[in-house]
Amino acid sequence: MTMTNDWIEALNRSLRGAVSLVLKMALALAGLVFMLGVVVLGLTLGAVLVVWALLQGKRPRAVRFGRHPGADWNRFRAAAAARRSPGARPDVPSRGDVVDVEVREIADPRPRGD
Repeated sequence: MTMTNDWIEALNRSLRGAVSLVLKMALALAGLVFMLGVVVLGLTLGAVLVVWALLQGKRPRAVRFGRHPGADWNRFRAAAAARRSPGARPDVPSRGDVVDVEVREIADPRPRGD
């Protein structure tokens, strides 16, 4: 009786291994098909966009990667430097021109509802 149980147990392990292998291969194939579908979709979308641009008479623009991330901030840095330098902007008085003002309190015409 033990011989039969061992044989059934070995067959059971073999079948489980075979089913597991088939499932792994099926999932790998499904993943490969999905990946290829995404690649084909991306290439098709790119081609459609290029054809659409050409039909509208526009030249397709190339996307440029690898730009310096802080390059866009240079114009703000230049504007800040222009504000700091004296005489850079004629519409703004320099620090030497001081205007004195007289301070006075302005009463609120509406009563407060505290």
